[in-house]
Amino acid sequence: MLKPIRLGVLRLWLPRYLWPFGRFRDASTGTELERWAAYRYNREQRVHLPQYALNWTLICSFWLANVIYLEPYGRDPAGTWVWVCYAIAALLFVGSISVLSVIVVGQLYFNRIGARL
Repeated sequence: MLKPIRLGVLRLWLPRYLWPFGRFRDASTGTELERWAAYRYNREQRVHLPQYALNWTLICSFWLANVIYLEPYGRDPAGTWVWVCYAIAALLFVGSISVLSVIVVGQLYFNRIGARL
């Protein structure tokens, strides 16, 4: 028999699975030695960024598929709820693309520019 998933476990697991920014430390505050230590730690954590980029690519694909599917139905004047769903899916797609862009830029920074410092 399957056990039900407790919401407490889901609340801890889901942000760690989707949100990469909790893994990194602030390298802009503290003494110079503390900033370099945080920067080195952040460079070590860059190995996890490709998996997060894959996760967010799948999320973007899901929202884009919703937008493409709902587009023909959103033109019907009687289907106001479809238009609302279309607008929400489009906004979530744009937000997902934004997060994916930040992850990719961070990966490029730590791989290319960060190696020269």
